[in-house]
Amino acid sequence: MVARAVWLILRKDLTVEVRSGEIAYTTLFFAVSCVLIFAFALVRDGRAPEDGAAGLLWIAIAFSGTLALGRTFERERQSETLRALLLAPTARPAVYLGKLLGIVALLMPTAETAVLKLSPVVFNTAGVLLLAPDPRHLLDHFPHHDEALAILLGRAVLEGEPCDGACAQHTGSVLMHPALAAIGDRWGGLYGARLVSVGWGVVALAAVTMTGRWLIGPAGGWLAGVVLLVQGPFLYVSRMALYDVVAAAWLAVAMMALVGAERSRDRRVAGVWLAVAAVSLVGAALAKYVTVWAVPVALVIVLWRVRLVRALTWFVAPLVLLGGWYLWSVMPWASQGAA
Repeated sequence: MVARAVWLILRKDLTVEVRSGEIAYTTLFFAVSCVLIFAFALVRDGRAPEDGAAGLLWIAIAFSGTLALGRTFERERQSETLRALLLAPTARPAVYLGKLLGIVALLMPTAETAVLKLSPVVFNTAGVLLLAPDPRHLLDHFPHHDEALAILLGRAVLEGEPCDGACAQHTGSVLMHPALAAIGDRWGGLYGARLVSVGWGVVALAAVTMTGRWLIGPAGGWLAGVVLLVQGPFLYVSRMALYDVVAAAWLAVAMMALVGAERSRDRRVAGVWLAVAAVSLVGAALAKYVTVWAVPVALVIVLWRVRLVRALTWFVAPLVLLGGWYLWSVMPWASQGAA
């Protein structure tokens, strides 16, 4: 009941905003004005003060949020819909959460996106996005060191060159994210590599939405997707060529597959879902080694909820075969390089 009320209020706010565009245009204009005014005021001789962009970011977010909040409730008061919401037979926290998610969903694609895209260019805190498309130049600039290193390792793997020990020290398999990032880099440079991460982010978003839909219902699925979509860390790793979003996508698919196996009445379909979960867990562990913690957790859940023979056949066997094949055959080659 609460989830449905939250979803109805959120959908109402988004529908009104799509038709009017009042809040989006207002906050976008304010955010762009903040960037330009602070740039003219603070930048001297082509140099910006340290942490200037960080302060601008939070000022723009805070005041844009206040502006959007004021406009939202002013519109509610003019139409007397706020009183109707308070009189509705639903919990007050549902009204609050629905309005909050509506404002956040409107702010993220407008004000925050504009500030994040403009402030690096204006303040030159991350000017390497435009001035240094070669990943070798990014090694000297934080936080782009990780994605530059991944692209360079992926280039070495694709060209059959030795990694000089860097492959073994990487936080994930060089055949997973670095190789894919290098393929994107060949196609479109640094932005091509980041586009690969965007694709993984879409996979994670779809898996989380479907999992919420199966567990709670259609409204719960959309709510889960919206909550994930407005998370700052998720948006950050999804637009950067980092291995985190790859591991997150594999884990989300594994979670969706486990839920699919639980709700399926057909044994064969349930077995296929278990096999998909096993493959996804191996993919997550290869993308980022630290996510191997999810394997014993999933194993306990499967052995608890599924019969032993079916669990060993459809889940444990693919898990052991894929993991063993990588450890004994692929990992030594990846660590030494193809040369």
